[in-house]
Amino acid sequence: MCNARTRRAWLCFIDESGVKLTPPVRRTWAPKGCTPVLGHRYRRGKQISMCGMVAYRPGGDEGEPAAWMGFDLLEGAYDTRQFIRVLDGLGSQLGHQPTTVIWDNLGAHHARALTEWAATQPWLELTYLPAYAPELDPVEGLWANLKGCELANRCCADRTELIATAQVGSIRVRRDPELLRRFLAGTGLTL
Repeated sequence: MCNARTRRAWLCFIDESGVKLTPPVRRTWAPKGCTPVLGHRYRRGKQISMCGMVAYRPGGDEGEPAAWMGFDLLEGAYDTRQFIRVLDGLGSQLGHQPTTVIWDNLGAHHARALTEWAATQPWLELTYLPAYAPELDPVEGLWANLKGCELANRCCADRTELIATAQVGSIRVRRDPELLRRFLAGTGLTL
């Protein structure tokens, strides 16, 4: 594997998370003596899977690293075929510039079909985070931010509203490169 700095490559962290119609409960308020209740008619149901991509590249003379964010949603879970689709879209979004993808050790990330496909992509290198090291993944900051803002305490009526809410949050984050850089700073990693 070549050094990403030598290749002038994007470093792209990718992670998946799920969200259901029952909201992640965060801090809320109610009148003194009244326990707040978030009512929701759904106890179970298919989850919406989210795939977050946060990419960085050293900024050169200006000093600030370039930051980019991608976001993908689907009903159900990601599998090898879906990861190939996501990586293909990543290549298109970044103009097939050299990219090193860094992700966790999920079995689907090591699937033969995926590694064989990646070997045919000259712009792409895959590498993996150490086992049990979510603190090194800036996408965890994205999940905390989305689940702490737009998705917190939000009782969506249906999957369509849930998907729209997640997309609104992703657009907010995508438009704030400084927030994306803070996700990287929160890991203690530098470019």
